[in-house]
Amino acid sequence: MIHTDSSGMSGSSQDLRDKYGKMAKPALAVGVLGVVLLVVGFILDTDAFYESYIFGFTYWITITFGMIGWGLLHNMTAGKWGFTIRRMLQAGSYNGSWRSPLWLMLLLVIPIVLGREFYYPWLQAEFIAEHEHVLHLKAFYLNEPFWLIRLAIYVLFFVGITMSLKRMLDREEHTTSVADSRLRTIQKVSALGLVFFLLVVNFSMTDWTMSLEPLWFSTIYGVIMLIGGVLSAIALTNGMVVTSAHYRPFSGYIDTKTIHDLGNLMFALTIFWAYVSFSQYIIIWSANLAEEASWYLKRADGAYEWIAYGLLIFHFAFPFLVLIQRKFKRNPAYLKTMALYILTVHFFDILWQIKPAFQNVADAPLPLNIHWLDFAAVAGIGGLWLFLYLSSLQHSKEPLVARHDFRMKGAKPVVDDV
Repeated sequence: MIHTDSSGMSGSSQDLRDKYGKMAKPALAVGVLGVVLLVVGFILDTDAFYESYIFGFTYWITITFGMIGWGLLHNMTAGKWGFTIRRMLQAGSYNGSWRSPLWLMLLLVIPIVLGREFYYPWLQAEFIAEHEHVLHLKAFYLNEPFWLIRLAIYVLFFVGITMSLKRMLDREEHTTSVADSRLRTIQKVSALGLVFFLLVVNFSMTDWTMSLEPLWFSTIYGVIMLIGGVLSAIALTNGMVVTSAHYRPFSGYIDTKTIHDLGNLMFALTIFWAYVSFSQYIIIWSANLAEEASWYLKRADGAYEWIAYGLLIFHFAFPFLVLIQRKFKRNPAYLKTMALYILTVHFFDILWQIKPAFQNVADAPLPLNIHWLDFAAVAGIGGLWLFLYLSSLQHSKEPLVARHDFRMKGAKPVVDDV
């Protein structure tokens, strides 16, 4: 077990909630400062603001998607690791209160809607006239009314699935009779929800980020974005688990095997991210078609070429070599360090995906299109996201570990949230 501190005692649940509150204060300060800088940036340079805004939004919406995805997956599989982090996953998506990062991210879609004519060339008359021979084939999908309808569908889906499952899980946690259990219903809803979740994320990433470059297309693009977010979501959760391990109720639940399992999830997703990313590249490289290769021409030129090599090394090779070793996955300190590392690398991954979209390949070699507003956007949105995340954990009236679930029998010792 890894739950005791140097004095052999573990802190109380209230101590942990107080710690979450202390962590939330600097997060809020960073968020407010970032938002102020974004407002200043909008006044000084509107174009730079829009570019940076969608970059920061994409970074955090992918992590939010990851939290929702993990919740759906665990409802289906009931792995030991998931009961420990259920509250953290709910805190990262919908937790039954206004302190929900999901509400924040859905609200932050509004600036993208308002700035859609800046973001999406397929809404610009001049671009349409120049590339009409290509865009007319995509007009049934890339048109403003249908884009807005799809956006409304995405919002309704995420709100509906998270609220429904939260309500069902809350009821299940108060159920003491097997006959009254709704676990099969929860599993079925989660299974169906996961199918639609994958479709909705794929289409939303197509609408919000891939269509920044409407002449290019990839059927696996949404999967790549999702896997990056899912990996970052479990990294953030792992960091929180290690931070909470010395306090009840986590001190009675988290053992070395649980830490090892959570480390294995990061390891597996690191490999999967590399697999889908390389699959997209090798297919486009082997086909060697101009309309497909243009996307990579931007990202394999100038400063972006070095970022691409850096992602290969630091997003895959290095974490692979670290996480493949058992001793690192079972050591809480190493696991937390790797979690913070992955969140940092995700920043450069999203930068490489998004920022070149606003540059012209004819300007080769491409300069690094990075602006101080990029950091302000990630910090501003992230600060508010983390504030809501930590505040929901601090002020939740529920135990920090699932109160009851028939599938927990034999998986964990029974401890009270005191």
